[in-house]
Amino acid sequence: MDFNRQSRPNAIVMSRLVSILAVAYTRSGNFNEAQSLNEQLLRVQKEAFGDRHLDTMATMMNLGSTYYQQGRYHEALNIYEEVVKLHRELQGERHIDTISASSNLALTYAQVGRHKEALALKEEVLKLQKETLGERHPDTIAASNNLAISFYHLGRYEEAAILNESVLKLRKEILGERHPGTIVSMSNLASVYSRLERHEEALALGEEVLRLRKDILGDRHPETIVASSNLSNTYNDLGRYQEALALQEEVLKLRAEVLGGRHPDTIVALNNLANTYVTLERYEEALALREEVLKFRREVLGDRHPNTTWAMLSLAMSYEYFQRYSEALELVNIADTNLVETLGTTHPTYKRCVD
Repeated sequence: MDFNRQSRPNAIVMSRLVSILAVAYTRSGNFNEAQSLNEQLLRVQKEAFGDRHLDTMATMMNLGSTYYQQGRYHEALNIYEEVVKLHRELQGERHIDTISASSNLALTYAQVGRHKEALALKEEVLKLQKETLGERHPDTIAASNNLAISFYHLGRYEEAAILNESVLKLRKEILGERHPGTIVSMSNLASVYSRLERHEEALALGEEVLRLRKDILGDRHPETIVASSNLSNTYNDLGRYQEALALQEEVLKLRAEVLGGRHPDTIVALNNLANTYVTLERYEEALALREEVLKFRREVLGDRHPNTTWAMLSLAMSYEYFQRYSEALELVNIADTNLVETLGTTHPTYKRCVD
């Protein structure tokens, strides 16, 4: 791309064409290609148009989305915070681009374990979407879906179920059963049903989600792999451990190939497989995986992230089984402090740990 030889109007047209290609890479799951293209485009746009040009800001958003999809949440967070600041200054808080950027920032707060900040921003986004677009607009429904996810992360499962059921009903009516947004809502509702121990309902939704993902996206798409992972958890909940094991081993293999060994979703797959090994009394294999999970989560997410804390507790249980009590106690003490500070003493996860 040589913008220096283009007139400004031609340079803008060229940059938008390249941006469309980068978005297509992201949507098809080719995140490395999308990242490379967006990073090149952003450098060129900053030089040609400046940091505060709307096209430059759009590319920043796209690059943040690519980092997010790659599990590089802290890099995505840095970009989204800057983009939200720029949109608020240039377009105001109620502009659709500002609201969209705020929504992405809220989702990223959740991924780095800042759930209370995520909740506050999602509530603000939903309020603005309702006022500017109306209650049945797809973007307003998406904001309701995102708020339901925060309720889930904060252990407010009944509220999450009510909101998810409403979102799924609206998406089926407005978007249709095979729309990606509808499928996401089905998946989210299945996860909430699992937390509420409504396992048969979770199973029916999870199997339908996986069928649709395979039909529309193919077996190796990241969203299809997520659906397989979620279904394996439901199999575990129902005591169908061998089916869960087979699916989890497939998920781990695909995630390592498609996303890489250090991606947060690959680490989740390692963790799920370790838990199933424990259920099947394959304790030494579980211990080895849990040590690997904690190592990766500390490196990728940091010591204070809730998922890292949960990995500490899981590993402590394995250490206890092998009578490595001092190592177990050290991890439990760190985890207890982290849980109180990040989730609070009323969160269901903290209560389960204390019990």
